[in-house]
Amino acid sequence: IDEGMVVAYGTAKKSSFTGSASTVKADKLAERSVSNVTNALAGQVSGVQTIANNGQPGSAATVRIRGIGSMSASNSPLYVVDGIPFDGSISSINPQDIESMTVLKDASSTAIYGSRAANGVVILTSKRGKRGEKAKITISAQYGVSKMTGDNITMMNAEQWLNLQEVLDPSLKTNQSFQSEKDFYIKNGISTDWADVFFGGTAPMQQYDLSISGGTESLNYFLSFGHYDADGIMDDSNLRRETLRSNIETTIPKWLKAGVTLNLSYQKYATAAF
Repeated sequence: IDEGMVVAYGTAKKSSFTGSASTVKADKLAERSVSNVTNALAGQVSGVQTIANNGQPGSAATVRIRGIGSMSASNSPLYVVDGIPFDGSISSINPQDIESMTVLKDASSTAIYGSRAANGVVILTSKRGKRGEKAKITISAQYGVSKMTGDNITMMNAEQWLNLQEVLDPSLKTNQSFQSEKDFYIKNGISTDWADVFFGGTAPMQQYDLSISGGTESLNYFLSFGHYDADGIMDDSNLRRETLRSNIETTIPKWLKAGVTLNLSYQKYATAAF
């Protein structure tokens, strides 16, 4: 059976598709513990660059498809979720609910979306139940910790920093107030390694997902609930996200198909500020 893929105008066999597109399947997504679907693209698709903007938990990566096309306008791709252009926060989608991601990179495969697709298109297809399949319950749990890596910088202590101030401003060597303060710090051993204070600990992350899928001869369904809670490596940075997805399709007469796709998301951010 030839592998299928979702494209702008429907579905196609991968071998017969002549445009430039790449697909990331659910099994590849499951191998990566990511909080955002944009981070799942990192290193998976040729011609696609993902850049982590910061270490804030749950923050979306900047995605560039085949480079930058404009110096002043937006260079972000168009996201399409289950056939509908998505203008909301991409971080509100639970990666565990995604069946596949297809990246359209050339003009022929993105023409249907017009100018919005000038920077490429990322098509996300959510999971659905199968007709005639018995109810299947899937439960997954993940736990991990984050820690700053590559921290090989040796910070100055208080005495070294005060000596540096005297080099930068020689008048401080004869400034009585400054010298009194310097003597006080040195005699009392007052010194703080701020890098260790802000980045020295570990930050826990936990994620729990529950889904139910299945179907009858005339109906298929997929229901899921996800809980994600992660602390940042800096104090007071945190993300808590609750997601609820419902994909239900039914065939009333043979010629009519009806369905409901619902995605609810609650996100609470806390950002470290200094």
